Amino acid sequence: MAGEGGSSSTAATSVTMSRIEAVQTVMPAKSVTKEDSGWLVAGWIRESLGRALVEQPLLGGRLRRVGDSEGEFEIVSNDSGVRLMEARTSMALSEFLELKDWEAVEADQLVFWKDIDGQNPQFYPLFYVQVTNFERGGYSIGISCSLLLADPLGMASFLKRWASIHNTLVSENDKSKLPIFYLLSLRRLNDTPSIHMISSNTSRSRARAKIFNMAENMNSDEKICRTVASVCNEEAECHLGTKMASKYWLFLKKLSEDIKIEACSKEEIMPLSISGLSELRWDV
Repeated sequence: MAGEGGSSSTAATSVTMSRIEAVQTVMPAKSVTKEDSGWLVAGWIRESLGRALVEQPLLGGRLRRVGDSEGEFEIVSNDSGVRLMEARTSMALSEFLELKDWEAVEADQLVFWKDIDGQNPQFYPLFYVQVTNFERGGYSIGISCSLLLADPLGMASFLKRWASIHNTLVSENDKSKLPIFYLLSLRRLNDTPSIHMISSNTSRSRARAKIFNMAENMNSDEKICRTVASVCNEEAECHLGTKMASKYWLFLKKLSEDIKIEACSKEEIMPLSISGLSELRWDV
């Protein structure tokens, strides 16, 4: 599950900005073991993320004012690091997945973000990772990252590389071995933090997905992709009550192919009249 949250604005005391958010949930095995624990996963994440940041050090940087206190911001690669949060919730993962309003729970509890203090931006991370343990096993990994650091494609590339490093690190170690940063070996289980202790402090406006039905025998050619994009644009304008730019970029990704980026124009809008393609609904 992924989306974009927040907005871009500057105030005297805080700075809110657009960011990328993603949540991945992991179901527990039938018999819950230590290997199913998010605490264990978080320990390995600390090690693998540290190695991944060696290749992308800017992700661990901070904002800094250029010139006086009213100057523009710049990103400083000062090795301040990414903030990793470990939490637990009294909700079972199965209960979360059955919620009708899971998006609100995801935003408030599974992904952490803290607005930046405009006077002291150097103390606030631009990248957060939150590992949340569910009751009776299972966990989620929530990621939030400022768009100042990376666009969605850049972040996807980093996550793919990080996952590769993480899987290699875990496979090279004996399953019985604990990571260095395994918090449950340092304190009692009852001392672990509750989810409400680290709830985010920011307002959110999230991206939404448009869902279409496509016949099995249809080829997802460029005409269909442009039609789908134009329908989304029209409905977004209607929903938001505003006009979008006349030109926009279309990202096309087919299986086993590289991502293609094409320039499109609203003047090219085509009606949804392709046989086998039908509009279904928004995701909420």
